[in-house]
Amino acid sequence: MALGTTHMTITTKANFIPELWGPNIISATERKLVFRNLVWDWSSPVKGKGDTIRAPNVSNMTSNPKVASTQVVLNATTN
Repeated sequence: MALGTTHMTITTKANFIPELWGPNIISATERKLVFRNLVWDWSSPVKGKGDTIRAPNVSNMTSNPKVASTQVVLNATTN
């Protein structure tokens, strides 16, 4: 469904009152966020620098047992 061009008129814009939130309210709200601590925020380091973020996933390597007089077994990651 197309949105059209007549959503806001001079009358509806005249009645618009922006809401301002004080820093204490914003701080209290951000402390309650759970998901925020589970994701990386890349907004500041990449602002205005590109359109793709590459974050490679490096798997954890495990140790292989070494027996005397045998070759070393190397890790073969599939990243």
